[in-house]
Amino acid sequence: MSVPMAHESGTMTGKVSMFSVGVDAGVIGSRGKTSSQSLLAQRLKPPIEKKYNDKFFMALCVAIIFGVLASVVIGSVFPSVGILSGLLTGTGLAVYLFRKINKQAAKDDAEYLTARKQWLNSWVCGKCGSCWTY
Repeated sequence: MSVPMAHESGTMTGKVSMFSVGVDAGVIGSRGKTSSQSLLAQRLKPPIEKKYNDKFFMALCVAIIFGVLASVVIGSVFPSVGILSGLLTGTGLAVYLFRKINKQAAKDDAEYLTARKQWLNSWVCGKCGSCWTY
């Protein structure tokens, strides 16, 4: 059986609704989601794609803070070029961090696509649980 099919068949999700009637409290209700997986389904889970939205935001915040600090420090030593040099320093840092994060994101995307393709083309034995890829 294929690995994605084995993972799907071993994973169950559902919704639970509960209501309780009490003398003092009245009617209380709650809802929730349940999920359970077999050990085989846990072992055969699909690869997880990494997200970089938070890292881009953090890089922008670091670049802005560093640019403001550089403006203050350089502006106190060299008043005529302080603000401009701080802005250039912050912009340069932002460009460097964005390039570095984009490079890592492209590498991780390529690794994810390779792992996803391998996962989709894998098979598992229903008796012994051995996996192989074709």
